[in-house]
Amino acid sequence: IFEGDRQVTEEAEGAQHGEDVDVVVAETHPEADAVGVDVRGQRMQLIVTGSIAFDYLMSYPGKFTDHFLPEHMDRVSLSFLVDSMDKRRGGCAPNIAYTLALLGERPRLMATAGQDFGDYRRWMEGAGIDTSLVRTVDGKFCASFFCSTDEHNNQIASFYTGAMANAAELSF
Repeated sequence: IFEGDRQVTEEAEGAQHGEDVDVVVAETHPEADAVGVDVRGQRMQLIVTGSIAFDYLMSYPGKFTDHFLPEHMDRVSLSFLVDSMDKRRGGCAPNIAYTLALLGERPRLMATAGQDFGDYRRWMEGAGIDTSLVRTVDGKFCASFFCSTDEHNNQIASFYTGAMANAAELSF
């Protein structure tokens, strides 16, 4: 979809209606003949939106199912001692922006992040991603995914939306 000199993906149209999507908006024109360059010969500005998150991945050296008792399924309260944990940078928008940066682009990231975003921001800026459009939300952490995997690849996971819940406050 082209709006004047602005190309907007179909997903961007959905985002205007409150759908949870990742969007790339590029300043371009339908007659542009080179990737990343508009008809005036200028580089396009790529803006990537979506979640910024951390993934906490843990390994449990047993089987979760050994601890579920059929006669107590009405009140489940379990705790598992994991033998490893890995914290990884995640979220759809940073993953897309990082790939664009690897391809030589200078994408701009537009999202909300939590008070724990500082190191992640510095890493992205070092990777060639412009984070000037990221709004830090005081009193919240970045969205986080917590996943424990047992020896049979069964998983127990939780997701915390954190600052991502404030994304609707952003506007182009």
